[in-house]
Amino acid sequence: MEIRILAPTGALGAGSPAESLERGVALRPHVIACDAGSTDSGPYYLGAGQPKLSREAVGRDLRLLLKARDTLGVPLIIGSCGTSGRDVGVELVADIAHHDRAEAVKVSMPRPVRQGDIRDADSYGGQWYAPLVDLEVPMPVTASEQA
Repeated sequence: MEIRILAPTGALGAGSPAESLERGVALRPHVIACDAGSTDSGPYYLGAGQPKLSREAVGRDLRLLLKARDTLGVPLIIGSCGTSGRDVGVELVADIAHHDRAEAVKVSMPRPVRQGDIRDADSYGGQWYAPLVDLEVPMPVTASEQA
């Protein structure tokens, strides 16, 4: 079974050319997914609960991704909302999206040591890799299947 995942940007709000997203949408992915955090920022944004990227930049990217999601009828997964993934970040992104908060999902995975610790062998925390392996993705129903 083939599952196509479109990852249009490395961090929500970092931007990417709209033409690149259009080409990705044309490939009919089953899921759109991107991160909204960064390990490059250090601990400040996590501790302060402030996003690294501006509300305007996040809103621009989010509007494009929501439009692509609606066009395709597929799930949109965003990790580490608001840079830190804290509740305040999830609420910020949900507020920008103007969607029911029930559509925002926060997933936290326990780690053997804190991220960035000298003993941390996985600075990305397995983001995107293991969690998506067993992700059940509802497949779009075609018109012929509905008949």
